[in-house]
Amino acid sequence: MSQFAELLPPNLLFAALGDSITARNGRAKDGFVGLYNHGILTRLRAELRQRLDSRQALNFGVGGDTTGQMLARMGAAEASEAQALTFLGGTNDAAARLPLDTTFANYEAILGRARSRFALTVVMAVLPRSSWPAYFTPEDAAEGQRKLRAMNHWLRGYCTAREGVLFVDTFTPWLDPDTGGPRPGFTEDGVHQSTPGADAAALALAAALDPLLPAEGWPLHAGPEDGFDAATRPGGNKLHNPGLGGTDGAAIGGATGQVADRWVLLTSQPGNIGLVEGSKEAAADRLGDWQVVTITGRQGANESISLNSHVELAEARYAPGESLRAAVEFQLLDPVNVADPGLRWGDLPGTGAPGFESRDFCAFNGNIVGPARSRRGVLLTDPHQLLAPTGTGPQRQVVSLQINLVSSMPGGASGVVKFRRPTLRRVG
Repeated sequence: MSQFAELLPPNLLFAALGDSITARNGRAKDGFVGLYNHGILTRLRAELRQRLDSRQALNFGVGGDTTGQMLARMGAAEASEAQALTFLGGTNDAAARLPLDTTFANYEAILGRARSRFALTVVMAVLPRSSWPAYFTPEDAAEGQRKLRAMNHWLRGYCTAREGVLFVDTFTPWLDPDTGGPRPGFTEDGVHQSTPGADAAALALAAALDPLLPAEGWPLHAGPEDGFDAATRPGGNKLHNPGLGGTDGAAIGGATGQVADRWVLLTSQPGNIGLVEGSKEAAADRLGDWQVVTITGRQGANESISLNSHVELAEARYAPGESLRAAVEFQLLDPVNVADPGLRWGDLPGTGAPGFESRDFCAFNGNIVGPARSRRGVLLTDPHQLLAPTGTGPQRQVVSLQINLVSSMPGGASGVVKFRRPTLRRVG
């Protein structure tokens, strides 16, 4: 199925060819504002525990495109630096009443070129839809649904018979068997994915790609004992207490309970009703303790709950000019009105110097309301170079790591989030 002789490299760069569903993938370097919440590849990265950094995919999705228009744009994807391709297309062909033979011919041309150019092409099944053009009759809509199934049958057969292409059935997890359209809540408008819809497609992709990936990705290859030492381990984990041992940390701002040594659990709205409680849990694999945060009946709106640690320049654990990258493993259990975790770290130089932040979100969604799916994953920021302190004020430089949640939407927030193996390492 793949031209890779061994497992896929974690830095495998994808080009994503498709329509508006694909266009909803945001790249991490776009920052907080530009990161779409509902991108399938955006959500895939945490599902795969950073064994494949799919968030960096080059986006060749264009809203409204038919497969013929994708074929016309294929050259741009081929000319990119990508090593692999994801392809999702065909729903607009059905909406445009294009003959199936036309769509199949376009598929054959696109995938034939993809097999010649890319080491691996991942073909996603066309997703169910319940919204069709206003001029469609019920008979037209039924014919459109039939075409979607025929497209998926053709794609599955093509990929099964050839090397270098992997068919992933994203149709079945989306299908409501009673209506033939998407499951309730899987779309925003009958076509475009919501958070649960993106989750379902990402899970199908993760299951298909899992056998092709190494068992663990950066930084999970190293345990918490792989700490920083300027002489013997300059590339080690620069955080204090990355194993999250002990209970001498602080719970402030309305939070209570046990917190790992040299870490701080705090809330942004200490007067809110309800509980934010820290506790500790030993991990059976001995790769460090879990820091557990339990949220119970928390009332309010858009409250930030965070776990923080920092390292100062004076401690000689890092130096200006270094490039660092942060990561953390997490589990989110039974969340209600609790957004997905986010990871952020920043350099805070002395007076007069600009700072920066590097962020990664598990498809951050600050206005989620109601129950969400339990999940686990790894968050991983892009590398950034530390700035030198400048200015005339006190020269104090701090690298701060913050693991963040947004909770307490109307109706009250509850759930459990667990973190372990926080990492801040030199890159290169």
